[in-house]
Amino acid sequence: SVEKGNEIDRHVRAIAQRCFQQARTLISENRVLVDRLVDMLVEQETIEGEQFRQLVAEFTQNKAENQKLSVAL
Repeated sequence: SVEKGNEIDRHVRAIAQRCFQQARTLISENRVLVDRLVDMLVEQETIEGEQFRQLVAEFTQNKAENQKLSVAL
């Protein structure tokens, strides 16, 4: 029925909107990492999985250390 179709459309739009907001939040919270990845890709065109994992690990560690420092202050 048309009603059911409209209800499904509303649910799909709501899910898509939530996912979009989550993606924006993730990118915003990790902007430094995203920018570094962009710089690497512009410079090298591709990166290996290990390079990616290492960069993410370093960023995650630095982010955690900065958060601990902020809490201590």
